[in-house]
Amino acid sequence: MTGGSSSGRGPAVIEALATAVVEADAATPSTWEPIIELLEAAQVDPGTPEELRAALAQELVALQDARSKGTSAVQEALKRLGALVERVQRHASAPAAAAARVVRDQETIELFGDFLEEANEGISRADELLLAIEHTKNDPEKTNNLFRIFHTIKGVAGFLELADVISLAQNTETLLDHVRDGEFPLEGDRLEAVFSATVTMGQLLTKVRAAVEGSTEFAPEPSVPPLVKHIQEVVDAAVAAAGAPEAAAAPPPSAAPPQPASPSPATPAVANAAVQKPPAPPPAPPPAAIAPPVAAPPAPAPREEPAPPPARAVIPLGGLSDVEAPPEAGAAPPPGAGGPPQIRETLKVDLERVDSVVEMIGELIIVESMVVHAPEIQSLTSLRLRNYLNQLTKISRDLQNVAMRMRMVPVRGVFQKMARMVRELSRKTGKDVRLEPVGEGTEMDRSMVERIEDPLVHLIRNAVDHGVETPDERVATGKPPEAVLRLAAYHEGGSIVVELADDGRGLQREAILRRALLQGLVRDGEALDDEELYGLIFLPGFSTARQVTELSGRGVGMDVVKRNVESMRGRVTVSSHLGKGTTFKLVLPLTLAIIDGMLIACGDERYIIPSLSIVESLQAMPGMLSTIAARGELINVRGEILPLVHLRRVFDVPGQERPTVECRVVVVESLGRKLGLVVDDVVTQQQVVIKPLGGALGDTEYLSGAAILSDGRVGLILNIDRLSRLAERTRGAKRIRSSSHEVRPQS
Repeated sequence: MTGGSSSGRGPAVIEALATAVVEADAATPSTWEPIIELLEAAQVDPGTPEELRAALAQELVALQDARSKGTSAVQEALKRLGALVERVQRHASAPAAAAARVVRDQETIELFGDFLEEANEGISRADELLLAIEHTKNDPEKTNNLFRIFHTIKGVAGFLELADVISLAQNTETLLDHVRDGEFPLEGDRLEAVFSATVTMGQLLTKVRAAVEGSTEFAPEPSVPPLVKHIQEVVDAAVAAAGAPEAAAAPPPSAAPPQPASPSPATPAVANAAVQKPPAPPPAPPPAAIAPPVAAPPAPAPREEPAPPPARAVIPLGGLSDVEAPPEAGAAPPPGAGGPPQIRETLKVDLERVDSVVEMIGELIIVESMVVHAPEIQSLTSLRLRNYLNQLTKISRDLQNVAMRMRMVPVRGVFQKMARMVRELSRKTGKDVRLEPVGEGTEMDRSMVERIEDPLVHLIRNAVDHGVETPDERVATGKPPEAVLRLAAYHEGGSIVVELADDGRGLQREAILRRALLQGLVRDGEALDDEELYGLIFLPGFSTARQVTELSGRGVGMDVVKRNVESMRGRVTVSSHLGKGTTFKLVLPLTLAIIDGMLIACGDERYIIPSLSIVESLQAMPGMLSTIAARGELINVRGEILPLVHLRRVFDVPGQERPTVECRVVVVESLGRKLGLVVDDVVTQQQVVIKPLGGALGDTEYLSGAAILSDGRVGLILNIDRLSRLAERTRGAKRIRSSSHEVRPQS
């Protein structure tokens, strides 16, 4: 295969010359005359480097002159040629100059991983399209798809500063653009050129992966410039043949199209490709799957470690008597780096398959629990069987955890959409607002990532429209003109917290209270703490806006926020400081499919309390219980007065109700409010698979789902957030600590 660099036929010529010189006898012309033919062939071979071609030309002239001067002159010429060949071979076998080491952060490595995955898929698809085009000839749809593949690769490569990839993709894209415009068909040399581009692009992607995983800079690929030149010549020739004006002056086309060459040890290592950008128009912006849709800063520039500048590999000719030593390897990785970075391999799987696997594993957990807790198994005394069952339980849980991680995706995509929306809202309102994302790599259940988008849209629209001041107002209050919305995602306990905080004017207590009085939501003179007052903004139709705008003011957005979050078994908390800003926290479960729960009993019924909501479980003592007129029953837990809710009464469970002192009290917390659930007994703690409730059950306000228990029965999962509303009539309980004369202890 003909190449366009020293990695092509150049080394082959040297090997042939070395063999011929060794076998040549100056006294026998038939043994050394073929050397003249080899030297002449090297002069016209495009794979021979220029410096080597010039040196071999001198030896060719010397050998031709020696032919007429006798045997001694020929022997001297062969000796000089042998020395030249030996120097070139010695240099070619020397290790290439080591590329300087660079340090890339994890986010940059992930960007390269995403790019390589998408680009390799695109190249594979391009090969399929090319084979189809070769048989079906002109197919506009296939040509458009082929064009989009190279256009996408060029755009993302521009973001990552991959010069060779940009150059090759852009020139291939130009060729395909002419085909799309109908100037000439994709066949013959033009089709072969695109085939060559896909092969070379695959080699480039392999080298990019190696450079990223080896923490080195990107060395130019010698086969790219001649291939790019050939593509340009093919385009110019086709345009000229079609009668169109030439786009640019082009050198005469080469005899044969250059093909991508495999890398060889003689390939020189040079400086970073980022500083060798081709003279081409700026690449298109990357797609949303790889880079943010907002005008994002460029990819973090790799930080070079101290290292001697890499030297270019130069073939030693003329006065050089030996090969120069290559530079030392780059500096070692920084301490604590934990080895070279690795780009994770990924596999795309149909989401339905993933959901099916998760569902089947959930059923497996249920059956496994039934088997382990079956009376026949419980009565067995074999220690070996017990160990087997414990091992089965452990493997089942591990399998379940792996399956759940398959459903987890980062919130980065949603955060990027919010950043774009903030930019547009900022322009529309005339306010200078910037979104500051934090924790974009935090992962949560795929279905939840899709469902948090609507609540965030409403929160951000309200923050920009109501919470953030105009630049003039901010400057007048001593704030910078630019407002900042901080959107963060992080783990807290067993939950995911999505937090939106602004540095605006904060919630206006007086305005909220005044609107609540007008709407009859509170009584005149009724004292509300911050939590209770701020909770009013989530009521349907509640708004303090003086006028309805395109963005907000109708009193429906915050209601949607609360309803959507609660549908995911989550809760919303609000904190605000006048003049400093407001913070909304969406506290969500890690997954919608499985929860850890405490199984409790009320009569013959079984209920499940999510473990994340449980503070503690205790036995009520007579001295801990109190009642207050029209407020119900209370319990004193280490000085904290909590309202009690009897679960048997809530669900009207049949049977005789036991005295509170004979029951268990499970202290739960929701939205920062604690209460005690009175139950007959606490059975056990277990992990359950959540099943949705059907509409035939009627009112399920205090339930969030159901689960199949280990004995095959159905357990109902309690909605603690809704149950906490039953205790609102005792919201003054927190203030009883300072007015104990109002409390009448039970006997």
